[in-house]
Amino acid sequence: MTAPTIAPRDTTKIKWLITPTSTAWIAQALANLDTVLLDHSHCERKAAGVALSLMSRYPSNEKLVRELTAIAREELEHFEQVNRILQQRGVDLAPLPAPPYGGGLKALVRRHEPDRLLDLLLVSGLIEARSHERLGLLAEHLPIGSWRNFIGV
Repeated sequence: MTAPTIAPRDTTKIKWLITPTSTAWIAQALANLDTVLLDHSHCERKAAGVALSLMSRYPSNEKLVRELTAIAREELEHFEQVNRILQQRGVDLAPLPAPPYGGGLKALVRRHEPDRLLDLLLVSGLIEARSHERLGLLAEHLPIGSWRNFIGV
C-alpha cells in the first residue's frame, strides 16, 4: 500500500479553531486506526453523557432539554456505529487514558450561573469542532472502501 500524501485541506478547516490539527497527528492517527476508533467510541459515549448531564442540571430550560435530547440520541447512535466497526475489526472495548485537551478546557469553566452553562456549551462545542475537523482529515486520507464513509467522505 502506498503511503498517503498527508496535507490538510481547506474543507476540513473549522473557523472557530484557531490552530489546525497538525499533519503529524494525521500520520499518527493513520498508523493507529484501531486506537483512534476506540477513542472515538469513548468520545461519542462522553458526548451523550454530557448531553444527559446538562438535561439533568437544567431541566426547566425546555428548549435546551429538547436540543440535548436530540444530541444525546444522535451521539448514542454514533457510539453504536463506532462499536460495530470496532467489533468488525476485532477490537474490544477497553479504557483509554483521557487526553488533556478536554480536561484543560473544562478547567476554564466558570462556577456560577449563567456563566457556567454558557462555558459548558462552549467547551462542548469546541470539543465537537475539533473532533469533526480531525475525523474529516482522517477520512480524506483513508483508502476508499474503508470506514471513511462512516466519518463523512
